[in-house]
Amino acid sequence: QGYNLTGPTRDLAMPPAFVQAVDRAVGTGRLWVVVPEWPLDRAPRAVLPPNLAMRGGWPEVGGYEGAYLRATKERINAWQGHDASPPTNGNMVTPTALASPLMREMAVSAVLTPAPLPEELAKAVGLNRTSEGAGWVLYAVLAPKPRAAFHALWPPPPGARGKPLAFRESPSNPNVVTILTAEPVAGLVLLRDANADGWEASVDGVPTPPLPQTAALGRAVRVKPGHHTVTWEYCPRELAQGWRWAGAGAVGLLALLLSAGASARRRTEGPTDADAAAATETDGSAHRVW
Repeated sequence: QGYNLTGPTRDLAMPPAFVQAVDRAVGTGRLWVVVPEWPLDRAPRAVLPPNLAMRGGWPEVGGYEGAYLRATKERINAWQGHDASPPTNGNMVTPTALASPLMREMAVSAVLTPAPLPEELAKAVGLNRTSEGAGWVLYAVLAPKPRAAFHALWPPPPGARGKPLAFRESPSNPNVVTILTAEPVAGLVLLRDANADGWEASVDGVPTPPLPQTAALGRAVRVKPGHHTVTWEYCPRELAQGWRWAGAGAVGLLALLLSAGASARRRTEGPTDADAAAATETDGSAHRVW
């Protein structure tokens, strides 16, 4: 009773103090909402329903299938060492293994749990308890990997964070991400976001092929020394093809409507001089109009 698809309607409004605390902890990174249990016969042990973090503007690790790619889930499963979906809901991702590589490789900067973690675990994985409230505890990740980073060497040495880079997601178009770099050496610009077909890269406005060998970690391109602007834009071929077919269909429909309108006017107005001339047949010196 009183539940919608993701949680109680009355609880969807997040308290301002909670929002401010999470904002400070997440920064430009990613939020991991730990869901220890998501049963069907009783209330789940969770702070936020899946995907609700996006309402606060926080990119999250898990969620419902509409917010992640199959390849992303497969990678999360590999990092976790097991299926990251709860047994009761296979179209949801709720990773719980904090000691796995997922935290670092997905640029997690904050972890949100419904109860305090064991101190030994928090210390072992590099978590600092920053704030808490009724039914939630927030941890900041110590030395998190940045979502956008410059690497002079590839593959990077084990544990390398890379140099953090400033990046901007377009407020009017979430399918455009811009990264700025100004390094004295050539290297690789890595964005630790989902690597889906359809993301196209450009460096200083010049289309640049992404590096396929970085697909497990995110999206990356090579850059030369100096100041550069790397832009990622999501342009799926299926969508472009769909728009082309829709445009062709619209043009055909418009032509059909114009033709039908012209025919209707001719029937209403009667034959024109051009119609009479076309229907006139000359037979010797006589003229006959059919």
